[in-house]
Amino acid sequence: MRKKVAFIAPVWEWWPKSLYRDIVKLLNENYPEYEYILIASAKEWILLHFLNNKYDLIISSIPFFWKPFNCKYSIHQHWLYRNDRWFSSIPKLLNWLYPYNTIFSDIVLYPSEYLLKYYNSSHKSQKVILNFSTFPIIKNENLSLKDKNEINLLTIFRADIYNKALWILDIYEKLKLYKPNKKINYKIAWFWKYYDEMKEKFDMSKLGKNINVIWEWSLDKQWIINEINKCDIFLYSTFYETFGIILLEVISLWKPILLNNYPSYYWLYDDEFISKDNDDFVFKLDKLINNEEYYLKYLNKWYNNLQKFDKNTIIEVWYKTIKSQL
Repeated sequence: MRKKVAFIAPVWEWWPKSLYRDIVKLLNENYPEYEYILIASAKEWILLHFLNNKYDLIISSIPFFWKPFNCKYSIHQHWLYRNDRWFSSIPKLLNWLYPYNTIFSDIVLYPSEYLLKYYNSSHKSQKVILNFSTFPIIKNENLSLKDKNEINLLTIFRADIYNKALWILDIYEKLKLYKPNKKINYKIAWFWKYYDEMKEKFDMSKLGKNINVIWEWSLDKQWIINEINKCDIFLYSTFYETFGIILLEVISLWKPILLNNYPSYYWLYDDEFISKDNDDFVFKLDKLINNEEYYLKYLNKWYNNLQKFDKNTIIEVWYKTIKSQL
């Protein structure tokens, strides 16, 4: 009988549940020595505190109150727990347990070096396994903005925490400084909380006359792919997230991304993609739009950066890590 590995995710249909679904699928296809199962059930998570006769290894993005019985256990740290912990909801309360879970985990896993440094644990067994996207990598070297009279910018985001939602105003502050020589259509695709409030804070009268902002309430997967394919440049800013799978999806479809100055990015991406301040953002955005050579060079750098997130390599790392625990 094959040993069983359970990946525990939150119940909501988003990340890291979508990541774990991809990991489980690829592990079962490529390394069937073990059986891999996705669990996104609050009931089963609770039951595993008291009874475990199914799984030999549990890898969880949700902290436990104590180590599950009869198995190896790994906490997979995805969040900046100090920012997320509080007493107003069960998820916020659970965030207090992440450092405690680090103590009794057999191995502690992180998706980036940035988070490893953030937790600053002295645990003897820690490992970084990068996230990945299952989007097919489509390299297109024939892209050109030279003859386009209208440029399509895009941002896609899902916000469930107010401080996380505020980052869209960082892009707004940057765009207020930009006076483009072409018409700009900037589409913001938003889902979940604070949509109306953030939309109201976008005072169009303070933006250049050539900038048109379009708000969309949609995050359907096929819609996302279609919108990424239609955009020319993807804008992203955060002071809260730790990885951002959407960035891998965008560059997989061969679109350039301009990021804000956030510590996590420096562990993952080339410095060229990070705007050091508002003026640097405006300079790079204008250069991407008006300098054909820079636009193509920028894309090629992104493509080279993407190689470190190769899903086959990362799935092999997952398998070897799991095998070392069983």
